[in-house]
Amino acid sequence: MAEIVFQPFGRRVPARPGDNLLEAAQAGGITLSAVCGGVGVCGDCRVKVLRGAVSPINLTEQEFLSASEQAHGLRLACQTEILADGEILVDVPPDSLSTPQRIQITGKELGLAAVPAVQSHDLTGQPPSSDDLRGDWERLDNIHPADWAISAPALAELPGTLRANHWQVQMVTRQREVVTFLRPGTPLLGFAVD
Repeated sequence: MAEIVFQPFGRRVPARPGDNLLEAAQAGGITLSAVCGGVGVCGDCRVKVLRGAVSPINLTEQEFLSASEQAHGLRLACQTEILADGEILVDVPPDSLSTPQRIQITGKELGLAAVPAVQSHDLTGQPPSSDDLRGDWERLDNIHPADWAISAPALAELPGTLRANHWQVQMVTRQREVVTFLRPGTPLLGFAVD
């Protein structure tokens, strides 16, 4: 059994020796343009064979393909037969695809700046002293407690985390809400379910 790898899709399609590349593409859901139905009179199903055992170029292909196209490995999928078992690597140019499938693989990439839903802030706390009897939340450096909304469960995590990590803590926030306190350097992980 041969395996045809169609790029840029990365789709692997099993095929038998004697099948042609158009049949294999159609079996794999790749809609090559073949107005003539694969009889070799339209020349639309052009592909580039990069590697593998396929039939030599025939007279029909020589009519449709220029010498330059032939030299660059272009073939008509309907005329190119699989000769033996093994892997055959085929590149499908966008012009050889039907319009709906061409739209799926072409387009313009837009830059998108990802803004994470949560952020972390590395903070240092000051140990309590007889001169400073404020709570741990108020003794954190570089924040103003009034700027943050913090729940009682999140606030309850702070003393233990501060003391266990030599007064260093990672504060995790969602916008202005404090979500939790973690050991410094803890990676923030999440998942989404659709």
